[in-house]
Amino acid sequence: MKILYFGTVRNFEEFEKIIKISRRKVSSAPQVFENMLMKGFADLDNIDIQVSTFPSISTYPGSPRLFWSSKKERINDRISTTLIPSINIPFIKQTLFSFFSKIVLRKWLKENIKTVNKAVIIYSIYEPIAKNIINLCEKYHCKCFAIVPDLPIDYYSKTEMKGLTKFFYNQYVKKGVSIQNKFSGYIYFTEQMKFEINPSAPYIVLEGIADNEIFNDYITTKKYNPKAIMYAGTLDKIYGINILIEAFMQIDGNYELWICGSGNFEKEIQNYAQKDNRIKYLGRVERNRVLKYEKQASLLVNVRDNKPEYTKFSFPSKTLEYMASGTPLLSSNLSGIPKEYFKYIYCIENITVENLKLTLSQIMAYTANSLEEKGKQAADFVLKNKSSKSQAALIENFIIGQLKHEKTLTD
Repeated sequence: MKILYFGTVRNFEEFEKIIKISRRKVSSAPQVFENMLMKGFADLDNIDIQVSTFPSISTYPGSPRLFWSSKKERINDRISTTLIPSINIPFIKQTLFSFFSKIVLRKWLKENIKTVNKAVIIYSIYEPIAKNIINLCEKYHCKCFAIVPDLPIDYYSKTEMKGLTKFFYNQYVKKGVSIQNKFSGYIYFTEQMKFEINPSAPYIVLEGIADNEIFNDYITTKKYNPKAIMYAGTLDKIYGINILIEAFMQIDGNYELWICGSGNFEKEIQNYAQKDNRIKYLGRVERNRVLKYEKQASLLVNVRDNKPEYTKFSFPSKTLEYMASGTPLLSSNLSGIPKEYFKYIYCIENITVENLKLTLSQIMAYTANSLEEKGKQAADFVLKNKSSKSQAALIENFIIGQLKHEKTLTD
């Protein structure tokens, strides 16, 4: 089967270089997911995939990169991507993404017009490119599928904007919502997403991908002494980082709290660290170091509030990585996480400082063997059921099924 894929995927080393020199940091979660997806596709024998990237980079001057040309980057041994050229200025960037992606798409559709088993996939319903995909795929009778990590209506919701910039980005959101139900099928991260996007369209739920190999270098890593609790991700109060810190500070014992990441709560974290020297703020560190810390920690945490409506449409990107590490995970009972996961991770229902304090105290009092067994069960589950190859195969089989269904209808 031939696939044309549009996404933000880049060589991870190149992505990290841009992040290092950028004042405004973009999330690495899409890069982690897409790189693992490409690894999965590379492991499948019957996939011929062409990849084009619209880079996820903060607009100038948030990032110093003002322009990039159409260049190739190696993603893995079998797959490369070609960057869609652009000028990194708001609105100009989106306009050029739309123009050049249309050229790439039309060329691929014409070259493969006689190919029966083909499809176009886009990562996120990014309107400047998604609109071209919908229109041209309809014209050339090609199925198009959207991977939906977030609802289009929530795009840019966590980005502070004002004035003309806010107005234009709101227009992109409205346009994205207006076309979100026009794809041939969907790859969702949570079951509930379908009710907001297109309840009647074919779909599968992916949740995410656990990479079988990312912790290979750290298999024999010893646990840090004293026991350490770790949080890695965006440092924002909406993710419960303030509650985590306040709960930890009320725990007696020889423990440490490791915090990795960047966000608008950084200064407050530094202030907390001055009050309690058990709190270690490590900043935004390279992925390899984060993975090593995850293996060394005794407990990983993701305790965002489970009350907001958006949690139904969100499967936390770190969940599978945490579980694959073999270090046990404490997670809030989010609506977007299927119930089967909570057989393998510790769960907290009501996110308050007092509840979290009691839960952390209880878990950290468990023996090292008990914690190790819990982490091993989680790792076994995700590496067996959510590996890069199995998740890529799930997408492949879904698309093939839709192509066969269309052929049956036309015969």
